[in-house]
Amino acid sequence: MRLGQTYFSWFRHCVLHVFLAWIAIGPAGALAQVFVFSGGGGAINLSIDTATTGSQPDAATDNFTELSWDADYGVTSKISVTTTCPSQNFSLFVELSVTTYGSGSVGTEQGEIELINGMLDTDMLRDIPLSSPGRIGSGTLTYRAVATASDGNSNENGDDIHTVTYTLTAQ
Repeated sequence: MRLGQTYFSWFRHCVLHVFLAWIAIGPAGALAQVFVFSGGGGAINLSIDTATTGSQPDAATDNFTELSWDADYGVTSKISVTTTCPSQNFSLFVELSVTTYGSGSVGTEQGEIELINGMLDTDMLRDIPLSSPGRIGSGTLTYRAVATASDGNSNENGDDIHTVTYTLTAQ
């Protein structure tokens, strides 16, 4: 995230980079699981460069990454998320919004999740059906970066670099 000095003289800038990783874990004898990122491609960089005078900076968002899956486990499945970001200074959130799925139930979306360094795996989507075509779906990942005046800036604190890991596993 970048905070423009135009709005706050004490801000130089804040930078946040997001790298994506995935893991598909299934029970013994599980069939072929599919877990694919598409859209944005590469690292995601969020830049905060607007604010109303006298207010905190506006959040920066990115919703260009699609996540597709086929939870072919033979049991109900879930997607979870975690992050690693040593020396984290700024806030990062992610939300999975399911856009397409096979027939029947879509599973249970968990809403926006704050990504905090060292957090345990946190469920994003639960109750993915066990049979086709309900187990197949895709959704949009929306990242939201937030910084406040008290967070400082990248010149003072260094950049936040997140490695965000998504896991598709049996529930």
